[in-house]
Amino acid sequence: MTSAEIKAINSMTGIEVRTDIRAPGMVGSTFQMTQRYAEANDPENLPAAFIHDSFHADQKRRGADFAGIKAEKQASCFAFPILKKMGMSERTVAAYKKDCEEGHGPWGEPKKKKIRK
Repeated sequence: MTSAEIKAINSMTGIEVRTDIRAPGMVGSTFQMTQRYAEANDPENLPAAFIHDSFHADQKRRGADFAGIKAEKQASCFAFPILKKMGMSERTVAAYKKDCEEGHGPWGEPKKKKIRK
């Protein structure tokens, strides 16, 4: 990894498993997740989320917007090449690459397409 990637990842300074939140996300520089999220069956889920969400901590550290669809796309564009370098499955890499291009709504849901009437 590059020194810039390492610096961005190190912007996340904590990880918490909480029972009083609805969805995973960054609070300050701490990644908070539900117990259900932490217990996910896919072993790539957590490291991929840590890489993605560490970029949100970096965005905040730099004073950049760290919420909304644009910030989500940027975090996924940061994450997917690193996940590829780490040897993650093509499925995981492709999911983050797609999110880089299209973005997602809350909790990783795909953004909804507008239906023309």
